[in-house]
Amino acid sequence: MVLTQKGRNLASFIKPLSSCILGKVPHIIPIPPPRFLYKRLYTVLFDKICVDHCFLTWKPTVSEICYELQLQQLESQNSKKMENQEHPTFGNGKICYLELPSRNIAESASFYNAVFNWNIRQRSDETWAFDDIVNEVSGTWRTDRQPAVELGLLVYIMVDDIEISMQAVVDNGGTITQPVGLEAPELTARFKDPTGNILGLFQQ
Repeated sequence: MVLTQKGRNLASFIKPLSSCILGKVPHIIPIPPPRFLYKRLYTVLFDKICVDHCFLTWKPTVSEICYELQLQQLESQNSKKMENQEHPTFGNGKICYLELPSRNIAESASFYNAVFNWNIRQRSDETWAFDDIVNEVSGTWRTDRQPAVELGLLVYIMVDDIEISMQAVVDNGGTITQPVGLEAPELTARFKDPTGNILGLFQQ
């Protein structure tokens, strides 16, 4: 059987993409079921088909495909969770929005979703955003900014159990920069996320 150009181009994706599906690409969380996967591939790849039916005028890398799939999965996992939550409260002086530097948005989204269960969503302009667990503070990640690696403005994230949260930070690619006990009697600690941003943990 002689493959058409379209077939050869499609075949060239099969082997590397299978590695992505099997989780062999670093920092990739489990990939959605095949039907969902192919639907996303259609969106990611086939909207680039040119008018004369050449298969691809732009050929994304496997990492780019996995990046898109990973963010879409996080959004899908969290969308139902937000449906029954009330809108955030509004008021003059309320802290409402954060912009966190990121070296890789998919990596940052995976980290904050896994450690703090933040909701990950895609906005109408196709950028990615997050909401905290009580739907009171939102934000986004910025790849055009340097990480906050020095102490200055310090944001603390409230947790139920600081020891469990510290372990989750480490398990998901972060590091603990200040252990519990240095600000007694308050239960606080500090950590760096995978990008290098320093933030605090606070147990009520």
